[in-house]
Amino acid sequence: MKGTILDLKEKAKVEYEDKLKQLESEYKKKIEAIDIVRSLMENDNKTISIEKPPQTSIKNGMATSQIAREIIDRLQGDFSVHDIQKEASNMNPPLEVSKNVLHNVLKKKREGNQIEVVVAGAGRAPSIYKKTDKYVPQQKAKGN
Repeated sequence: MKGTILDLKEKAKVEYEDKLKQLESEYKKKIEAIDIVRSLMENDNKTISIEKPPQTSIKNGMATSQIAREIIDRLQGDFSVHDIQKEASNMNPPLEVSKNVLHNVLKKKREGNQIEVVVAGAGRAPSIYKKTDKYVPQQKAKGN
């Protein structure tokens, strides 16, 4: 009986080692597959970021404010800071105009009675503006 128990133990040990080698081999294949997928995903992300036009921000405050004034010229009806920023982001290339620049442009237009506040902003809700009869488009203000 001892012989059969030892034979069974030896057989079980061999089967265990074979199964372990098989599992290790499968594990390595799966890890390689995951690495390939990660590599492909990284390459896809690079491709996407290259194809997507970069958002630019003009550092020169004068250029940014001039673009903001030109956007206001094109807007019809009531508008807010969000509308101006949305138009800027739709430009080619997309432009990021800071709220500080927009608030300064709008303040000057309000002081010149070119625009007026329709609804005052509160909290996260921006003020809503409209152009007055005294509104002078950017091109006419330059004298063109």
